[in-house]
Amino acid sequence: MTAPQRLKELRSLAPSQLCEALLNDGSDVVRHEAAFLLGEQKSGLHNLIEAAGDRSILVRHEVALALANFPASEVLNQLLLMHEDAAKEVRSSADYAIQQLMLQSTGQKLEALTADRDNCLHSLRRMGLELREHKRALIESRKRKSKRKRRIL
Repeated sequence: MTAPQRLKELRSLAPSQLCEALLNDGSDVVRHEAAFLLGEQKSGLHNLIEAAGDRSILVRHEVALALANFPASEVLNQLLLMHEDAAKEVRSSADYAIQQLMLQSTGQKLEALTADRDNCLHSLRRMGLELREHKRALIESRKRKSKRKRRIL
């Protein structure tokens, strides 16, 4: 089977078959596409890490991008190694993947902070209403005391 034929059938393969193609196919383009599909499916992490040492710049570049879909410390370590790759394309892809992982992490933290902020604002509003009611009660109490004093005088 030719490389173009193998490319066409890649989308219908199971993750284990994609891992096999990633590590063993003779075509750089097929290995590249297998890395892309594994990243999309968020599967085959250990095979992607193994393929980070592929002889092809094209494959290493796509592996770096695919790894951005796996927020794990071993992925970050691999991307930091790829950041030192001899090929500029691989370094750029590793940098981009690291940025994506950081954004994902920041986004999750931001969601948590937003929820906390909303809870705090709700509590502050409730406290503000309670304070206003308390202030009104104090003002009414002072008015009553003032009226009593006037009556006495």
